[in-house]
Amino acid sequence: NLFIGPGFSISSIERDALVALYNSTDGANWTENTGWLGEVGTECSWFGVTCSSGSVTQINLYDNSLSGSIPAELGNLADLTTLNLSNPFLHDGNSLSGSIPSELGNLTDLTTFDLSNNSLSGVISSELGSLTNLVTFRIRGNSLTGNISELFKKMTKLSNIALWDGNVMTGTIPKKIYE
Repeated sequence: NLFIGPGFSISSIERDALVALYNSTDGANWTENTGWLGEVGTECSWFGVTCSSGSVTQINLYDNSLSGSIPAELGNLADLTTLNLSNPFLHDGNSLSGSIPSELGNLTDLTTFDLSNNSLSGVISSELGSLTNLVTFRIRGNSLTGNISELFKKMTKLSNIALWDGNVMTGTIPKKIYE
């Protein structure tokens, strides 16, 4: 069902963030892009987008031929709980490059953050330490660097992490995570 009207439409800031994602990751060539860039009020029916109470709460575009970079505008999706842009099957799925924008640290409601098996590089931003509700944090299979000790200090709910395979991280993982 597609519902349009007050309470079902997302804000223009959230729409702009989704459009930025489409444009910066070659959305025209995604495996599945049904609905994307449709009329205002249709965003919650776009493939891979889930909404609740007039806000985007999930983006699940894993293994969907995304290429390019992650836009900073995603940091404007204040109610996002799941961001999955991974390439779980290690074939011609997603191949995102560049760094992880520090603005993603604004997504304090996130419980799942999965960017695994892309081609991301650079130092992992300390701002991601603000993601205190994270349960799942997967960035394996990239070329990221940085110290994870400070990053994980405030992430007290983490129970599922994947950092290996290509990343060169330093620091320690808090004992509470692997007990």
